[in-house]
Amino acid sequence: MCSNRVFNSVQVEIALLLGEEDIDGALEAFEGLVNATAEPLFPSNVNTAIEDVDELLTLLEDEAAFDDAQNVGAIFEVLDNLLVDDNAESFEILEDVGAGQRVLNNTERYALYVAQVLEDQGMDIVINRTGENIFLRAQSLSVNNLNEDYVFPELGEVTGLAVTNGSSASILLPQELLSSRGMGGNVGVASILFRNLQSFLPNDTEVTHPRSLVISSQVSQRGGNGEAVEALLDNPVTITFSFEAREGEEISFDEIRCVFWDFGGNSATKTGSESVRWSSEGLRTESVTRDGDTVTVTCSSNHLTSFAVLVDVGGARIESEALRIVSYIGLAISLACLLLTIIFFISFGKKLFAAVHNFVHLNLAIALFCGYLVFAVGVELANHEKIPCNVVTALVQYFLLSAFCWMMCEGIMLYLMLVVVFSTLSKKWWFFFLLGWGIPLIFVVIGLGAVHEEYGVKDSSSDSDDYYKYCWLSSGKGTYAIWTFVAPMLAIIIINTVFLILVLGSIVRSRANRQKEVESGYKVDVVVTVVKASVILLPLLGLTWVFGLFAVNENTVVFAWLFTIFNSLQGLFIFIFHVIRNDRVWGLVKKRYAAYSTSRASKVSLLTVCNVSLYLSSSGSLFPHTEHWIYRNQV
Repeated sequence: MCSNRVFNSVQVEIALLLGEEDIDGALEAFEGLVNATAEPLFPSNVNTAIEDVDELLTLLEDEAAFDDAQNVGAIFEVLDNLLVDDNAESFEILEDVGAGQRVLNNTERYALYVAQVLEDQGMDIVINRTGENIFLRAQSLSVNNLNEDYVFPELGEVTGLAVTNGSSASILLPQELLSSRGMGGNVGVASILFRNLQSFLPNDTEVTHPRSLVISSQVSQRGGNGEAVEALLDNPVTITFSFEAREGEEISFDEIRCVFWDFGGNSATKTGSESVRWSSEGLRTESVTRDGDTVTVTCSSNHLTSFAVLVDVGGARIESEALRIVSYIGLAISLACLLLTIIFFISFGKKLFAAVHNFVHLNLAIALFCGYLVFAVGVELANHEKIPCNVVTALVQYFLLSAFCWMMCEGIMLYLMLVVVFSTLSKKWWFFFLLGWGIPLIFVVIGLGAVHEEYGVKDSSSDSDDYYKYCWLSSGKGTYAIWTFVAPMLAIIIINTVFLILVLGSIVRSRANRQKEVESGYKVDVVVTVVKASVILLPLLGLTWVFGLFAVNENTVVFAWLFTIFNSLQGLFIFIFHVIRNDRVWGLVKKRYAAYSTSRASKVSLLTVCNVSLYLSSSGSLFPHTEHWIYRNQV
């Protein structure tokens, strides 16, 4: 890999000093690294510089005796140099090792280190550092002198930062937040404004790059006695972004997302391609206004980190429209196939239901049909109001759980027919009726009684707590309603899998005698068809609604597409296996068609005879009965 000779010579010295844990020497050598990083760097140089900064910061954080906040400026200059536009290509090459988020993480660590050193000194001190790409403020605030909220940056404070396109960002920390952190003494605050960091972070395939600047703010997590304090905030912070809309671009409230960079856990240890992404958890879009081409977005957050704004327009609209069309087509296919299945089964009534498994098939189709219908109509409707949304969510949960229960009935019925040979329970339709429609009711009642407020996915961007984005079970942190669906669903899948394994084992043993009959009177090969249907439909049904959960709650396009595709296949496969490939159904169809054909032929024959008799009578034939006999013999 290519590298810079000047850079390499400086880095060798730094590596030796860091290995010896010589902080003073390493900081002095970093002055040379500032000059070496002032020019565009090869990817290997970028990666090495990030590692050097990371290692030096670790030494500083571990060395309690070193408390010189003024003489660590070289670290800031190196970080600022790394983010020059000419290094963008190198960062793109290093995306797999997470170069962009490592720079973000190291900049935040550096700023917080400086703020905590100032806090420990117990003085109201402010250190500002301004580069071409980063503006940083680290300071110690006296809690006793706090009489207003903290704002970063102050009006006119940012100078030298090469901001273009009219972009700006600011953050407001409530006075109460800082007072609670200071524990009666001082509190360290570190804030950073990045000019172009969004271009150096990995591109999430689900979203576009942020349109705003990236702003970060942290408050020391140590109280006056040095003990750790909680990271979540009782008093939300306010972040404001401004950026220029593109020519001819229309931006609506729904297309704006306030986000933060989620390191997927402890940001100090997350590097490389681990779970990192832009996330909107804990953030709410409060307002979106537009003045000419300038769009201003106000957000609130219950935690402190690096914030930005995503605008989901253009290609996302096309994607959303395509997904909507395919969703309607998929639902139409499933609903049509399920309706045909229901019509076929109901048309033959008692004759078909002499076999209880056909009764089970019918109820499975009814449960899925009702579930799809309510889901399609209600999951995004019900006027987003609390009570209608609660009702829609409960109905969807009930019918979908019922579908899983009827799949379990399929497994139980097959087990009783083929393994427990002398059981008469397989002929008791009422037993399966109670299982299929009764068990789901228990879980819905429990859910509504215990956590009815979670029956609906609330819209975090709305001011109203009674406004729901989707009519479905909430699945965020600290929610429990979703388990009244997921727990029985997983349990049923496991139970049915066990039954199917036992049935398949029995079938394998019975294949030697293909004419062997089970207790119900059906040959083994007849049962094999039902087993094949269950083996395919059970995972299909389970996967569909696992994807459905992610599609609604995670709001990701990939899961939305998977849910849509699997959704359309369910009704189709049920129609294929339980109608088209059901010998009993087609046997009854053939009998009915044969009876209809015979009846029609008899009516035609009788009508013809009557016409011939009338003709002979009118023509004065002396032998009408003879003519009639001749005609019938010709027919």
